[in-house]
Amino acid sequence: MATSHQPALRDEGVLQSERRPSRHRYRLRLHAEPNVPSLLQQCAAHGLTVDLLQTSYYLGRETLLPTGRSKMWRWRKSLFAYISRKARPATAYFGLPPSRVVELGMQLDF
Repeated sequence: MATSHQPALRDEGVLQSERRPSRHRYRLRLHAEPNVPSLLQQCAAHGLTVDLLQTSYYLGRETLLPTGRSKMWRWRKSLFAYISRKARPATAYFGLPPSRVVELGMQLDF
């Protein structure tokens, strides 16, 4: 999935199928919010059939710990870690069903 810096595309997005059958590319407008399950349904027209009830989505999650030895001031590190915790989760942004998501996480000292 890629975003476009063009002001607008003709439709909400453009689905492109490449020569490789396992690769489908979807281009979105810059401020459009992708809904991955509906995009997978649109891929059926290009030969990719997906059972959405059996699909698992794997996401990475980082927890920022402001305890590392970087040269950034401590209050800035704490503020950055706080903003990162309060950010919108990828599950909501991509429209993924929470019961089908597997999150893999790590803690990062900075």
